[in-house]
Amino acid sequence: MHHPIDHYQSPEITPPTDRRPLAGRHALPIVSAESTRLFWDNAHGEAFSKSHAEAGAHAPDVYFRIVCAIDDRAHRWVEVSNAQSGESYARMELAYAAPGQVYQCTLTPEQVAGAIRDGLALRLEGGESPIWIVAPGGPNTPDSILPSLSQASAPPSLDHFLRLFCTPASFQQWDWTGVCVLDGLQDWAQLGNKDAAQTLEQYLRTFIDPKEGRREDFRGHPCDDAIANPETGGPFAILIAQSPKHPSIHLLTEGFEHFHNKTLDCIGTHRLVTESNYNVAYPMMSLAVHLNRPDYKEKSLAQLRATMHYLTDDDNVWLRYDPENGERTFQNWSRGVAWYFLGMVRSLALLPKSEWPDALIAECNRMAAWVSTYQMENGLWAGFLHEKSVRPDNSGSAGIAAAIALGIRIGLIQSDWQPTAEKAYQGLSNCLTHDGWLQGVSQTNKPEALHMDIQRSDFRVIAPWGMGLYAQLAAALQTTESA
Repeated sequence: MHHPIDHYQSPEITPPTDRRPLAGRHALPIVSAESTRLFWDNAHGEAFSKSHAEAGAHAPDVYFRIVCAIDDRAHRWVEVSNAQSGESYARMELAYAAPGQVYQCTLTPEQVAGAIRDGLALRLEGGESPIWIVAPGGPNTPDSILPSLSQASAPPSLDHFLRLFCTPASFQQWDWTGVCVLDGLQDWAQLGNKDAAQTLEQYLRTFIDPKEGRREDFRGHPCDDAIANPETGGPFAILIAQSPKHPSIHLLTEGFEHFHNKTLDCIGTHRLVTESNYNVAYPMMSLAVHLNRPDYKEKSLAQLRATMHYLTDDDNVWLRYDPENGERTFQNWSRGVAWYFLGMVRSLALLPKSEWPDALIAECNRMAAWVSTYQMENGLWAGFLHEKSVRPDNSGSAGIAAAIALGIRIGLIQSDWQPTAEKAYQGLSNCLTHDGWLQGVSQTNKPEALHMDIQRSDFRVIAPWGMGLYAQLAAALQTTESA
């Protein structure tokens, strides 16, 4: 049972002029000086509260949820209290929140009744500037991402996940977060899921339509006409596959020219990153295949070889390499491993088997064997693979397992590693909420979050890009089972 707010009262604050809500959504401010108040319609609310109360001690959990609308760069908390009495119900931690991320807290039956009767008041702790959450009334705003009360009335399932994922609730920026979602949607559309196909079309139209599309960078700043960089090229791979004559493709090719690193003879800024397998090599290969550009095939393979040469050794994958001093950082970070592995598999998957280089076939199989040695009993991988004390990152885990499952499906990776992917899928499925959100994703790598400090912390979020990687894994296993 899901019940979004019916109306609200908020401070009269103008949204920032230099930042925009993701996907054109409306945004509601939460500030420290006064409360933002949320209210539920009595008739619907009382039925919700009564149903919960009648269940007594067996009542399933009720979650209060909000969704970030505009990128935030601070460590914040939001106090949730009764709008009439002021009684404090919960304190939600919103650390460096990114658009589309879901934050939730559990309410007791008494608190649920109080929320329905009196409303909830939200007040910000930490920083003077507002934090902005998704508000009613905007485009690309299904009920699932509005401030709401949600009752865990059914166990998690793939069906519940897909019903949520194959809606605009999964939208992310046009960057590395977006390619995760777009690939997941495309995979399920190819399996015949009509909601996935419709959402994929809506995603592309929202962000990249020549007349109406609007994009924001990772800080929420408008970047409608910006060329692709090594972390924003990935979504173009899916755009090219879906619409090879799209007029915005030039933004990708111009980006490749602009960000060519002469020192490394590949695409990079002042350093080479594993993201480039997914956000550079993959869209390059899409250009090669769908636009008949064999020159981009060679460039794509060169990019993959460069990351293999500079960012790996027999027992490590580093996220970043700086050619000026030879420094390599973020050793075996799970999401960095996922970018490296999944980007390589996705790139090769676009080519006929006869054109797969032997060295890259061997590397994909070596990676499958290598990551399997670090898989934990719960099927997941630690935030840094070799540091088992670090809490798992479910986005990194999903990306690693998706690479294995997809590689096996296309005949690139030996089927011996199928149990690794299946074990990860089960472990990740245990982390779904009743209605399909994937929990346990490590936060984005913003400089303000002190990079490895937040990655090694226990702080985790619900983020759609993690759902996109889980969707890719589920689709690959689905096609493996049906083959």
